[in-house]
Amino acid sequence: MFKFPAEIKRTINWSHERGSWQYDLLCLLIIAAIFLIPGRFFGDRDRPGLSAGVESVGPDKARIVETEIEVSAVESFLDQRGRSDLADFPVEALGFYLREQYNQTVRLLRYEQYVDSRQTARYRVWFEEVNPRR
Repeated sequence: MFKFPAEIKRTINWSHERGSWQYDLLCLLIIAAIFLIPGRFFGDRDRPGLSAGVESVGPDKARIVETEIEVSAVESFLDQRGRSDLADFPVEALGFYLREQYNQTVRLLRYEQYVDSRQTARYRVWFEEVNPRR
C-alpha cells in the first residue's frame, strides 16, 4: 500500500535511491526551476551596488531605465577590468559599467552624483537600451 506521508518525508529528506524515477524527477524539477524562473524574480543580488531600475518607454518605444549605482562599485569594477584610466571620466566609466552589467549596448542619457543618508557616494543614472531585448 502506498503511504503518502512516508513518501513526502522521503522526498523532503532526499532519501530516494540514486537512479530511481523519484530521484530523477526531483533533479528535473530543480533544473527546470533554474532555467524557467526569470532572473528578475530574484532581484539583482549578484550585481553589487546596482539597485532595481525603474523602466519607462519613450515615444519611439525605446526602453529607458533609471538606476542607482554606488561610486565605489564602479571604481572597483574599473580596477578589476584594468580600466582605471576611466576613473576621471564618469560618462565613459558609467557607460562601460552598464554595458558589462546589462550585457548589451546602452546610451547614457543623464547622471547625477550624490551622497545618500548613509554618507555613501552614489550615481543616479538614466540610460536607454540601444537594442532592447523583448
